[in-house]
Amino acid sequence: MCAERLRAADHAGALAAAEAGLGLWGTGTDAVMDVEAVGAVPGDPLSALRAARRPAYRSLLRARAPCLARTGRRPEALAPLAQLVRE
Repeated sequence: MCAERLRAADHAGALAAAEAGLGLWGTGTDAVMDVEAVGAVPGDPLSALRAARRPAYRSLLRARAPCLARTGRRPEALAPLAQLVRE
């Protein structure tokens, strides 16, 4: 849903979808979860699920950062955008 809204230039809708998706990870939208460190418990089904869904999590982070800037929340966008540049 987030990608569809981005293609339609609905930045506010894409931001809401990205934040809702990130909220399902239980990290909140202010913290960036270290997806490499999470999921290190062998045999834990939640760890396995998070590891399998790592690309979706990263995609939501990549979508959220520019949407923050495009909806006028530039100060909040600075840290996530800087993280994307470092990657």
